[in-house]
Amino acid sequence: MARHSAACPVCGKPARQMAAKVGDYTEINCNSCGHFQASGTFQQVVSNYPAAVRLQSLERAVTRARYGSLPTVTTYDLP
Repeated sequence: MARHSAACPVCGKPARQMAAKVGDYTEINCNSCGHFQASGTFQQVVSNYPAAVRLQSLERAVTRARYGSLPTVTTYDLP
């Protein structure tokens, strides 16, 4: 899959993104937020939340991720 540039769903800054070969998520590499995955549903609804809540959701995903794996932020991480 080809990478393209789009806004990071967490901070809104430009980020490199790549759609998953399998599954409903996008791999995101942002200079501010780091390297993570975001579910399609999260990306659809996250713009309705303030920046602090979006960042908190990413932090929850990072905490939940197994060591050495890419964090995946989903709507379950939203408060």
